[in-house]
Amino acid sequence: MVTLASLWTCKELADLKMILAKCDTDEVRALVLKEFERLACYRNVTDWNRAVRLCETLAIIGWGSHEPVEAVRGVFFNGNPMTGFLNRNGDLRLVEAIWSKRKAGLTMENHRTSYYASPDRPGEPTVLWEYPVLEEIEPGPLCTQRNWIAKNPIQLRRVIANCYASTKPLADAIKYELTPRLDREMEPDRYGETLQHVLVRISFSYFDHDHCKCNFITFDEPKPLSKEELRRRLATLYSSQEIKQMGYFARNKFEYGNYRAAKGTMPVDIHFSKEFSTAPLHVQRALFRGDLERAITTAATRLAKKRLAYDLARMTEDFARILASWCDG
Repeated sequence: MVTLASLWTCKELADLKMILAKCDTDEVRALVLKEFERLACYRNVTDWNRAVRLCETLAIIGWGSHEPVEAVRGVFFNGNPMTGFLNRNGDLRLVEAIWSKRKAGLTMENHRTSYYASPDRPGEPTVLWEYPVLEEIEPGPLCTQRNWIAKNPIQLRRVIANCYASTKPLADAIKYELTPRLDREMEPDRYGETLQHVLVRISFSYFDHDHCKCNFITFDEPKPLSKEELRRRLATLYSSQEIKQMGYFARNKFEYGNYRAAKGTMPVDIHFSKEFSTAPLHVQRALFRGDLERAITTAATRLAKKRLAYDLARMTEDFARILASWCDG
């Protein structure tokens, strides 16, 4: 029989899965959800770490009729840890806290803790920054969830916020149209559990002023060029004065990172040149679609060599359909 005490002492995910496999799922879910209802409004390190364990448990047995969330630890801009819950679309839910470091440990910060409305708690509104907390210092560390809920496996991120004004309509369409459609229309529950996401990092060229500029000169070779070779090729195309004046940077058009099994992630970088930004918007959209589709297809081919228990073919088909609809819409 699973008890809360047994969940707190079970440290490894593999052991947790073995324990849960032998129990009545509905019975365990009811027990865990009841405790999560309390710990979702955590007050200290112990509460948070136990909430993480409950989220890991529910990621294994399912959330039932409740909205699935992940318990994530991050870092605030000042270097202090921050914790919170994210749903499958990356929306914050329940308590999000920024923590302060003390000699004896960590405590949640007053005036830097928020509460985000949840569909499972109707009538409790969002409270930004002023969610009340008391100083409860406890030693760390703060845990973060090691497994994940099903979510859109194609994540698009801007590496740099800057871009040419002519590219801003495309950048806005990616953020406000394409990304929400992928979140809504991809079907992660049908693909598998071994891939959390392919993270596509997008970098556009820009020239804000003489001291804030970056124009990519991209190379699309069968094998990525080394940094030294990129510098050499750039030097053969432009003088040092031109490179400095225009802010030229040589980059591989596509760069593929390694699959990290522990996090189920694979990064892909795409760089876009100044010439891309000077094209009409409909041409930019078409070029972007081609580059993005190629990046995901190549990533899926590489992931297939890992023999993941994941339906990569279905994922890429769904992605291509949504991307085409967005581009032609």
